[in-house]
Amino acid sequence: MEPVLHDPLNDGDPMVLVIDDDPDVRDGLRALFDSVNLQSKAFGSAWEFFRSKLPEKVSCLVLDVRLPGLSGLDLQTELAKVQIDIPIIFITGHGDIPMSVKAMKTGAVDFLTKPFREQDLLDAVRIALDRDRKRLEHDKRTHDLHIRFGGLSPREREVMILIAAGLMNRQVATEIGVSEVTVKVHRHNIMKKLDAKSLADLVRMANTLGLPHIRMDLETGEVDLLTDQIPLRQVDAAIGHKLDARSGLSLKNTPATCDTLPTPAVPPTPCQDSPSTGDEPLEGSDSERLAVSTRSPEYP
Repeated sequence: MEPVLHDPLNDGDPMVLVIDDDPDVRDGLRALFDSVNLQSKAFGSAWEFFRSKLPEKVSCLVLDVRLPGLSGLDLQTELAKVQIDIPIIFITGHGDIPMSVKAMKTGAVDFLTKPFREQDLLDAVRIALDRDRKRLEHDKRTHDLHIRFGGLSPREREVMILIAAGLMNRQVATEIGVSEVTVKVHRHNIMKKLDAKSLADLVRMANTLGLPHIRMDLETGEVDLLTDQIPLRQVDAAIGHKLDARSGLSLKNTPATCDTLPTPAVPPTPCQDSPSTGDEPLEGSDSERLAVSTRSPEYP
C-alpha cells in the first residue's frame, strides 16, 4: 500500500495536505489555508491519501487521529516504514495524553484537540513547513555531494577515505604505496572537485557520504570503530589493501623501520661486511666518519 512517492521536483509554493473523514472539517481547513495563500489538498481517508501522488515540494500533513480503516497513528507508522518523511500535525476531537505522547515521540510536530484556535494550527503548519524546507535543502545538498563524489577517480576516493580517517599525508603515502607529493596532488584535486574549503569540511562530507560506516561494514561489521581515527590495519582492509601484500612497496619515500627493512638471508661473519644501502647513519666524529667511508676493507 505504498503510495507513489513524488511528482517531479517543484520548488514553488508550499502545500498543506489534509486527511479528515469529516467533509465539513476538510472544507473549513481548505478555506483557512486559502485565506493565508497556502495551497492545500484534502483526502477523506488514509487509503485515498496512499493512492495519490505526493508533491516533491515543501509540504506538511494535517492528520485526524480517528479515521475509517487505517487510523492517523497507524498511518504515521506506515509512512515511517516506507520512508516518507513528511512533518505531521495531528488533530482530534477524542485525544488523550497517552495518545498525544505517542504521536510526539514518533515525530509529530504538534497534537491539537478540537476545537482548536485557527492561529494555533497556522503556527504549527509554519513550523512543519520550515522543518520540511530544511529537510529538502539537506537532501539536495547530499544528492549533489554524491554526484561530485562519483566524479572522483578510484585512487582519489581511496585517498579521501584515509584522510577522513585522520591519517597524515605521509601515512596515506605509506598505505597506498605512492610518494607524499602524489598524495598532496590527489588531496588538492579532491578538495577542488568536492568544493571543500578545509580539512574539517572534507571530514564532514565524508560523514555525510557515510564513508566511516562503509569501512566498518567491509572490515568486521563491528560497531566499536572510531570515526575520527581508525587503525591503519582496519582502513587498509576496508579499501582492499592487505598489510602482508606490500612486498613491492618502495622504501624510497618512507623511513626505514624494523617492519620494512629486508632481513639478510645469511648473517655477516667477521670476514664479511654487512650489506649496506649507503644510507645508514655512521657514529663518531666527522674525521672518524670520513676515515671510515674512504678506507679500504681490512682482512685478517
